[in-house]
Amino acid sequence: MIVDLISGSRVDLSLQTITIALLHNNFDIQNEAYISALLLASDSESDDVAYNTIKALERICPECTITQDIYNNFKNESSERINITSKVLVRYYYSYQLNRINRDELDRFIEKSLEIYNSIDNDEIRSVIPQLLLSCQTLISRIII
Repeated sequence: MIVDLISGSRVDLSLQTITIALLHNNFDIQNEAYISALLLASDSESDDVAYNTIKALERICPECTITQDIYNNFKNESSERINITSKVLVRYYYSYQLNRINRDELDRFIEKSLEIYNSIDNDEIRSVIPQLLLSCQTLISRIII
């Protein structure tokens, strides 16, 4: 039933968004049906559904690395998915715990963000990426101190 609410094409988008947003902490990550449903919903044309789905996937299934995949293949992604991913990553890096930081990964991420910033002609994305870079810079300064 929940899987149908997450990925059903006939489900009202508001109900789908609410289901994902409210239940993301209660999904059984061992249940491949949940992960498959979320991966399917992450391609939604609704920004709200896609945003909440990508955010949920990053929380419950970090090994899915959907944000990294979208960022690494940004030339093949829609502006909407890049924008959504950027917003999810801003939240992620703002809440990043220093004991889990990988400096090389962070440096690669900054490099990719700059590449996207310089390649994309989308004002919304170009306004989010500086926030993302600021979050990363704040993390780097906290590591060095």
